[in-house]
Amino acid sequence: MELRQLRYFVTAIEAGTLTKAAEILSVAQPAVSQQILKLEEELGEQLLMRHSRGVEPTEAGARLLSHAAAILRQLDTARQDLDELKGEAAGEVRVGMPRSITELIGVRFFEECGRRLPKIGLTMIERLSEGLNELLAEGRLDLAFSYNPEQLAMLAYEPLVQLDLSLVAPPDVVLPTTSDGTVPFAVAAKLPLIMPTQPHGLRALAEATAAASGLVLNIVHQVDSVSLIAEMVIANLGCTIHPVGAFRRAAATGLVICRRIVDPPLSRTLYLCYSRRRPLSRAQLAVRELMRDMIERTSAAGAFLEPVAQKGGRVLAAALP
Repeated sequence: MELRQLRYFVTAIEAGTLTKAAEILSVAQPAVSQQILKLEEELGEQLLMRHSRGVEPTEAGARLLSHAAAILRQLDTARQDLDELKGEAAGEVRVGMPRSITELIGVRFFEECGRRLPKIGLTMIERLSEGLNELLAEGRLDLAFSYNPEQLAMLAYEPLVQLDLSLVAPPDVVLPTTSDGTVPFAVAAKLPLIMPTQPHGLRALAEATAAASGLVLNIVHQVDSVSLIAEMVIANLGCTIHPVGAFRRAAATGLVICRRIVDPPLSRTLYLCYSRRRPLSRAQLAVRELMRDMIERTSAAGAFLEPVAQKGGRVLAAALP
């Protein structure tokens, strides 16, 4: 197989037609057809189904696509890495974060990267941790924050900080008064809860803790979208258990209340993840250091611990670094 054949093949599938692929590649359409036919002959498999609307991959083509796309990305990374030796770190870096982290540092992360690494372009994807792990394993992300170390052999996991989980509830929910603003797990478990669907690390932790205490979580809604869970809590459709980061803005404006869970406390570790199989480019290494630095500063400022501070009857947003 030749790299040119793989590039023509991948471009044809992404473009949807051979004509559009030829325009993207700046070659004649017959050249695209010829190279893909040669690839099919060499592999002994039909890779594309050709019809009046364009082309789409066969089963064999779909399998080859993931490999071909990874090979081409790795080649681009190698070229970029060598080009970076001529000057400061430059290129595109794809980063993934769960919502609890983007709410805390998302905007500032882009600002910091623009200031410290002006030749690096960022692509940000927000997903649940499980989805971010999959994208990393598939080579569609370069770096990610994740709460779930699935211990895939292909991924490296660097523990960064341990986050306490909180009960997030509508303001009118009656909770026990405590001097330190916490809520017992047994109280949280009995409230109507909006939780992620299984499999999900946070839910598994909450359910295991409940089982160990002889309790059953009162789950009334199952939702995979953290942003939708936040909207549902604000709409008084239930409560949830989550790191406070994803709800800081809602808490700061009084739309929800957040109480750290105790007896027993619940916590999750935030990891910085990346592939072991693909060497990181200078640009990716620079962004990795920026990610570490921002989490360290955010943790030092206490932003992971309490969502808001109360003073004089007003809700004040906690200062961020």
